Formats: sequence, C-alpha cells, structure tokens
Amino acid sequence: GLLGDLVVCLDVAKRQAAERGLTPREEMRVLLVHGFLHLLGYDHETGPDDMEEMAGAEQRLMKRMGWKGKGLIGYSQEGEEA
Repeated sequence: GLLGDLVVCLDVAKRQAAERGLTPREEMRVLLVHGFLHLLGYDHETGPDDMEEMAGAEQRLMKRMGWKGKGLIGYSQEGEEA
C-alpha cells in the first residue's frame, strides 16, 4: 500500500544545500531519506533515544545507497553546535 506523500520545496532545498556545502541533488537525497523514514514510523521528536535511532537509520540508508551526507538530523545537530 501507499505509505504517504513526500513534499519538498526546491527553493528551500537549494538554499539549505548552499548552507550545508552540498549540491541540490545531495540535499534532496538527505531530505528524501529523512521523509521516507518518517513515513516508516520513525520520529526524532519523541525523545533522545528516538532521535539517535532515526539519525542512525539516516546514516545507514545514506551509506547503503552510496550517497554523500550524514542525514538531516546529523546536519541539524552540527548546526546547533556552531
């Protein structure tokens, strides 16, 4: 069956890509992986353990696909440290 929809604003993705030093294609991949995991039931906003679990899933999926990046959660946490 259908899991749901993923909607991405290309203008925002392009801006975020520039902020993160990624190409727009790489940023789209990061966003699609993150959204796909939400469709599968992952939720990083329900507590630190869930955030860690989803961050790990993002990284594993990105790596398995052979895609550059650390996942949206990884980039978000990096931005908080700055």
